[in-house]
Amino acid sequence: MFIEDVRATGQETSISFFETGCVDRVRESVTGQVLVGENDQLGEFAREADLFGVGDHLVSFESDTECHYTLKVDVEAKRQ
Repeated sequence: MFIEDVRATGQETSISFFETGCVDRVRESVTGQVLVGENDQLGEFAREADLFGVGDHLVSFESDTECHYTLKVDVEAKRQ
């Protein structure tokens, strides 16, 4: 995720990665300060999750940080 024009850091940012059928999820949460700090230091804010089901996976994002967001999702198949 890339953020710019930050007006307020907010309290919490979370990304949820859901298994197929939304029966289970992996949730990553950070403070607004961590979100803005990582973006400033690394040029992006990145999180990942290993999901096991085959098929579509919902990715949901919530944040109260006031800024412009660009969200990029990369999917890598890990089947052997």
